[in-house]
Parts: sequence; C-alpha cells; structure tokens
Amino acid sequence: MSDKVTQAGTKLYAAGQLTESELASVIEKHGIKVVVNLRGDDEAGFIDESDLCKKHGVKYIHHGTSKNPAEWDAALAEKIVKDTRQTQETPVLFHCAAGARAKTFATLFEADSFPDENTDSLIQKANINNPQMIEFAQKILE
Repeated sequence: MSDKVTQAGTKLYAAGQLTESELASVIEKHGIKVVVNLRGDDEAGFIDESDLCKKHGVKYIHHGTSKNPAEWDAALAEKIVKDTRQTQETPVLFHCAAGARAKTFATLFEADSFPDENTDSLIQKANINNPQMIEFAQKILE
C-alpha cells in the first residue's frame, strides 16, 4: 500500500492527493469501486480524476470541502455519506490533499455502516491525528 493510503475501515481507504499512476495502482490493488475527491476546485494541485475513474470503471464523486473543519456541519457530513452510500459499491477511496479530510469522512462513512462501533475505536482505526478533525468526527458521531 502506498504511504499515502490508509485503510480507514472495512473496504474503506483514505489518502492524500495521488498522482494519476498512483491512483490507477490503488484502484487495481484494492479493487476500488468508488473514489470520493474532497478537494476544492480552487485548491492548488487539484486534479479532476473523473476520466481516469471512468476508464477503470470506477464511480467518481467530487465534494469540494474546505480544509477548515470549523466550516463543516452535520448537513455536509450527511450529504457526503449519503452520496457515497447511494453508489452501493465498495471498496471506497476517500481522498483530499494530505489525507486528514479523507480519514475524517471515511470514519463517518464507516460509522454509518457499523453504527454500534465505538467512536474512539473508529477514529483510531482511521488513524485521524488532527485534533480539529477528531473533534468534528466526535461531534457528528455522538
């Protein structure tokens, strides 16, 4: 597994920005069926991977999110989880610039899949280490 990719849950991965070749490799290695890009269109280094995903038969979802969790709310979390769930496909790769947003929203998706799982256990499984991201996930999940 690439150093940029973390197994964040059951058939669930999180990553920072991958190059096209890295993304293609991760799709093949892990059998990814859905890619959720959390980067904003205006972020430096943003890449629209829709064509690459289409070429590999992978569904592509783009939800541009702020890097600042103070700007997120429950409605955003619910929309991202719902849109991802509606694909009815796994494994899923969430990604952003460095991986923090991806780990956070992957955790929320995992919690939706396994509602009896302990919040701290989910956060630890996804290896979320940013205090603001942890606080947001805890707020949404509790």
